[in-house]
Parts: sequence; structure tokens; C-alpha cells
Amino acid sequence: MKALLLAAMAVISISACAPQGDDEHADLGQACTAAATTSWQGLEIEASTRGPDCARAAVTLVFRAANSGEIARMETHRAMDVAPLAAINDAAGMQAALSAWIDQTNPEFATSANLPDWQSNAETPMRGDFAFVPSEGTSREAYDVLRARSAPLFCYVRGLESINCLALVDGELDSIGVQTFPG
Repeated sequence: MKALLLAAMAVISISACAPQGDDEHADLGQACTAAATTSWQGLEIEASTRGPDCARAAVTLVFRAANSGEIARMETHRAMDVAPLAAINDAAGMQAALSAWIDQTNPEFATSANLPDWQSNAETPMRGDFAFVPSEGTSREAYDVLRARSAPLFCYVRGLESINCLALVDGELDSIGVQTFPG
């Protein structure tokens, strides 16, 4: 009996000395939970955030085949590193920002034919004063073939000074390059 009483007192003492829950972080991951979806070229696109607050939230972008639900592509970024999401400070604002971020209603580059021309004397294609940087290993010839195909493009702001463009070619969704812009 004495041993049982001592064990009970030890448990109570240990729990009394243990650090108490941090109310500020009790809902870690829930304070900036938001999501938006859209459809594009037979794919369902979902952008979502989750984090203790919007400045520290993780942003996930998922492209799924609409008919099978199979994931075609998935990326994760920090909200603070994505220009249109960086200054958002609440879940409602993030919901609206995510919707605008993946909206393809009036895209700057609707197809690969809209990509800037790669002049023979240039290191990369240029759009005004800003470079379009093709994905690593992309030759000038491959770039020109892609432009000629007029493949559908899904372009979105990926950083603080760049737009990532994904091309849908033969059912595959691949990053083809990044258009820089002033930050």
C-alpha cells in the first residue's frame, strides 16, 4: 500500500513540475488554414496553407487528374516566400489570396506560344528587361519546339520575383522555366 501511495505521489509531483501547455501554440497549424481550388485542362488544382500564423504557414499546391484523382504534381513553399501571399495575416485574407494565386481566367502566358522569343544573340529569352529562364538543360531548339506546339501553360508566382510556368505536354505537367519580374 505504501508503495502504491508513493508511486501516486511521484506521478502527481512529476506532472505538477512538467511544463504547462503553451496556449499561444496550442493550435499549432490551425491559425492560418485556408484552401482554394480551380479546374484547368482536365486537372483539379488545390492551393492550401497551414501554419501557426500566415507569415509562417506552409503553402501546398497540388495538381490532380480530374478523372482519377492521381497527383500529377505537388509543391510546397513558405507563404512568406510567395509574393501574393507574403503580406497576408489572416485565414480569410489567405483564402482570397490563394484563389487569386491559382486563377487562370486571364493568364499572362496562356500557351507556350506566348513565351518570349529567344533571340540568337541572347543568353536567355527576354520579356522586356526581364529574363525568362528556361528549366535546366533546355536547349534553344527544344524551347523553340515547345513554343511552336502552343502547349497549355499554368503559370503562377513562385517566389518574390518570379513566375513559374508549367507546360501540359502529352498529358505530362512539367516546369519549363521561370519568368523574372521586379520584386
